[in-house]
Amino acid sequence: LPNVSRNGEPIKFVWNLAGLAKVNLMIFSLTGEVIYQENLEGNSGTNNLIWPLENQLHKSVASGLYIYLIQASGGTNSAAQTGKIVVLH
Repeated sequence: LPNVSRNGEPIKFVWNLAGLAKVNLMIFSLTGEVIYQENLEGNSGTNNLIWPLENQLHKSVASGLYIYLIQASGGTNSAAQTGKIVVLH
């Protein structure tokens, strides 16, 4: 099931890491264009990140379907998760 945002509600991503890791979140349009990207240092345990439904220029994104990719890499461990986001304004 996709993550759904109604009325401009931000999307919250939650993931668990076994240790410190570099985390990259990318949001894509259906045409494959990178709409939003954020890099951060993840900590051991539960991590949270909020996507405020904005593009890289801090403009609101249009209603529609988007694809996300979260990649985490640290030491010898790496993981990736993909999914869908539905934005309804």
